[in-house]
Amino acid sequence: MTRALLCSALLALPALAGEPAWTLSLDVSGRPFVSDQALLLAADVAKPSHAPATKAPPEVAPWAAASLKEKLKEKAPLSTLKKDGAHYLAASGMQLGGDYVDFLSSRVGAKHLAFGFRGSCQPVVVLVKGVPSGLLMPLNVPGAAVEAPPEPQWSAVARLPDGTRFLLDKSFVFSEAQLGELPSRNAGVPLLPEENVQQVVAWMGARVKQPFHLSDLRCGSSKDTYEGPGGVLLNARYVDFLRARVDLWPLAFHSTGPLEPIALVMKGRGTGVLMPMKP
Repeated sequence: MTRALLCSALLALPALAGEPAWTLSLDVSGRPFVSDQALLLAADVAKPSHAPATKAPPEVAPWAAASLKEKLKEKAPLSTLKKDGAHYLAASGMQLGGDYVDFLSSRVGAKHLAFGFRGSCQPVVVLVKGVPSGLLMPLNVPGAAVEAPPEPQWSAVARLPDGTRFLLDKSFVFSEAQLGELPSRNAGVPLLPEENVQQVVAWMGARVKQPFHLSDLRCGSSKDTYEGPGGVLLNARYVDFLRARVDLWPLAFHSTGPLEPIALVMKGRGTGVLMPMKP
């Protein structure tokens, strides 16, 4: 997880029944870890029934190592959490998925399990006998719902010279091929005029030396926004829509200013455009 894993791509919380469906593996400071993209856990704690074949991107391990070492604002033994239906609540109001907590408890024993909290949008540190051994995304973060947010109201399709197609609504452009099956795919969305297509191409071509990632986002001033570096505000609805449908680990945000269109880039290719929100 880069912060792009846990604070962002990780925000897509999968349904869990029993053992998580581990999909990624990595070494963090020499210790093997596995992840289902909502929970990153040391393999010696997880005791996975299978070893994920897919390796996490190389930038994930340094981020995870740093996250596990960050100073905690609060430590909460499992015994201090309150069961609330399918969730557990900490005294600070942080909400954890009950299935994940129960899974962790079954692996290490309730008396050995605690959680470290750093902030409302930050992954929770899993403590096993006091040792940081994992990162878990809390539930009560902007737009963090188990079900995918509503599909944008697509108003046009941009067809680029190379034949690739991009769906647009008033504030968002994204590669049709990356989005999978969508109800509007056959809804008769009109083609964007050629002059506007060239503008989309120009926006997607913007690059900066230091792009930011989903993991760099923080809670905005309202529950419907995320805030990126430099005060850039993003509509949580679009970010969460993508998060629920696309493998966003490689996604980079190339922002040239707090009010300028943001190029969305995956593996070096322009994949979309997101208009920032006004403060």
